[in-house]
Amino acid sequence: MTVQGYFDGTAVRTIEPLDLPVNQKVYITIPTADENAQIEKQLATLHKLNGILSEEESSAFDKAVASRVSPHDRAGL
Repeated sequence: MTVQGYFDGTAVRTIEPLDLPVNQKVYITIPTADENAQIEKQLATLHKLNGILSEEESSAFDKAVASRVSPHDRAGL
């Protein structure tokens, strides 16, 4: 599972709530600014396609992309 989040100055917070047990071990990978810019550029290109998809298809597409982007995949983006 890949989730988006941010650092609030104290802790890493997820954008969406997670359904995880208390004390669930997680691994956090923080992309460099260059990696993040590359990812955002790629996602912006993909979002241009959203106009041809229904709302339901667009949502499913976003979830599929988010769940399949791993630190190892980012090098290929």
